[in-house]
Amino acid sequence: MSDQSLPAVPLPSGWAKNVKSAVLHVISLAHFAIVEARGWAANAVNPRARQAAEIDRLTGEVALLQEQIRIQNARMAKVDPRHRPYYPPTERMAILELKAARGWSLAQTARVFLVEDDTIATWLKRIDGDGSHALVQLGEPVNKFPDFAALSSFFWIHLPSLSLSHSSGLAARKFRLPALRAKLSGVVPSSFAPNS
Repeated sequence: MSDQSLPAVPLPSGWAKNVKSAVLHVISLAHFAIVEARGWAANAVNPRARQAAEIDRLTGEVALLQEQIRIQNARMAKVDPRHRPYYPPTERMAILELKAARGWSLAQTARVFLVEDDTIATWLKRIDGDGSHALVQLGEPVNKFPDFAALSSFFWIHLPSLSLSHSSGLAARKFRLPALRAKLSGVVPSSFAPNS
């Protein structure tokens, strides 16, 4: 490529007034092109092309969700912590489940959900409270083992890597997952159960 500068391209008068709408049109056209390319790759004969298309789609979805969360959090962060709406008891439990599943510290969890570290610590201290006024509550009561087993399906839905193969095999044998699977047969739908 030569070192010569590009020729000056005359811009239409008043172009700056249309920049925002132009950005939206460019993004829409890019989305159309990406969907078309992914559609071609998803139907390709080559399994690597299909896998690459799926990875690309999932990577894009993660990026869009991160931006969505950033926008929502930016809005909520402007509200003084003392005046933000409270999480209901069942959402507190969902937050603590996510904290455990992701291996987050108190500070990480508090930062993600825009609360104070002490708030998460209080929820954890009072996790086993019961009754309708408990600070942390399950969506549905758990009175029998089948109820607990169905509730535990969270891991099999949200953590598909939990299986008895590869690196998790040793941990699974250590924690007697085969015995647990035997107890759960007929309780948890097979689509939720870890892979054999």
